[in-house]
Amino acid sequence: MHRVLWFIVASVCVVGCAGRQGLVVHQWRNEQVAPMYLETFLDEHRLAPGELLRVDEIERTATASYHIVQIRGRERPHVHPHHDVMAILLFGSGRLYLGTTVLVLREGAVVTIPRNVAHYFVCDKPDQVAVAYAVFTPTLDDADVVYTDKLSSGAGSWRQFPAAAGASVMSRKDEATLAAAR
Repeated sequence: MHRVLWFIVASVCVVGCAGRQGLVVHQWRNEQVAPMYLETFLDEHRLAPGELLRVDEIERTATASYHIVQIRGRERPHVHPHHDVMAILLFGSGRLYLGTTVLVLREGAVVTIPRNVAHYFVCDKPDQVAVAYAVFTPTLDDADVVYTDKLSSGAGSWRQFPAAAGASVMSRKDEATLAAAR
């Protein structure tokens, strides 16, 4: 458990302390820490032309799996019935529709998505690619995505916490007002 917590803390620190070219994700490999240079990883694992979503597992422990997620434009609304997700937005910006709340996210934002809460991410620009570091608990062994057209508050405690650094919370009504003002 300490190893998993250290991994998450180190990853958050890396996001806040490095520019895009120098971003490193430290992984536990063969009983030691090994760096994974994110820019090199992304060069080798880019979204294909026309591909909207790519999820690559980069690490796994007994209780969690760690992934680099790339989203072009937007995701479809969905839920993960059997997994909780913690995500750090590494590159890009946009809105995360989480239950009935909209989170405005910028690089460095950290969000927790409880299982069974409908959500999807929309980049600020249709052709933009956002990159996130996502932790699934328990480990993601099979596809755990159910697409939905409905967003609901679902069950979970995420509303008890203030918005993460780099994020702001707005209601759907606030978002409609903002869109009308543009």
